[in-house]
Amino acid sequence: MKKLFAIVLTACLALAAFSACGSKNSDQPNFDGNLEDYVTALYDGIGQENMPMTMNTPITAENAEMFLGTADVTFKDGVASDAMISAIAHSVCLLRTEDADQAAELAKVVEENANPRKWVCVEAEKTVVKQRGNLVLLVMTDTANADAIVANFDKLEA
Repeated sequence: MKKLFAIVLTACLALAAFSACGSKNSDQPNFDGNLEDYVTALYDGIGQENMPMTMNTPITAENAEMFLGTADVTFKDGVASDAMISAIAHSVCLLRTEDADQAAELAKVVEENANPRKWVCVEAEKTVVKQRGNLVLLVMTDTANADAIVANFDKLEA
C-alpha cells in the first residue's frame, strides 16, 4: 500500500511540475484592437506642448530595421509613431504578436537591437522596451514622455 501511495504521489507531483512548465505568460491579455487606437491611448494625458508632432507609420518587414534596429524580428503587425521632424529624438513603436510568449521573445530581440541614436544627430534620452500580453512597446524619447507613455501602456485595456 505504501508503494502504491508513493507512486501515486510521485505521479501527481510530476503532473504538477509539467503543468507549471507550460506557458508562463498565458494569463496575460491578448490585445486585438486597432494598434493606432492603442498608440493614441499611449499619449493620453501628455500635453501637446510637451510632445513633438508625430506621424504613424505601419511597421513592415521592409522597414522594421529602421524602427527597431533589426529586421530579424517576427510579429503580426506593428505601428511606429515618430516625430515628424527628424532632429527630434522621439519614437514609439507598438508591435503585436500571436501570443504573450512570442511577445516576450520579441521584446528581448528589440531590447538588444534598439538604437536610440537612429536619428544620427540626436539621441533619445531614455529607451524602454516593455512587453504586456501579446504587445511589445519600444519607446525612445525624453525621460518625462517615456515615463508617461510606459505608465499609459501599463493601463491599456485589452
